[in-house]
Amino acid sequence: WKYQIIEAGISVEGRYHPRWLPLLSEKGRFGLGYGKFTDRANQLEFNGVVMNFEADLIYALSGTSRWSVVAALNWKSGNLLRVEAAALDSSDRHLPINWVGTSVGMHYSF
Repeated sequence: WKYQIIEAGISVEGRYHPRWLPLLSEKGRFGLGYGKFTDRANQLEFNGVVMNFEADLIYALSGTSRWSVVAALNWKSGNLLRVEAAALDSSDRHLPINWVGTSVGMHYSF
């Protein structure tokens, strides 16, 4: 598969345990996007709407550091519609999608 998604969303970030874990903050994000998807093995093209849910744990390296280590869990869910399938029955044109991903990285805040 090859895909490109343009997405807009909203995030909330905060420190839920500032006394116990003063360097840890948490972030939640919801996004809604539109994308073009290509099944390269079968030469099929799809367009569709995708929802994105993300939860992050952000741990600052020190109280004054701009660097943080981030661990994230991401879930995308949506519905794709075949592009060139106008002659097909409408129920055969839809492809529901769901996938879960994780990531670990570094943030620099400025």
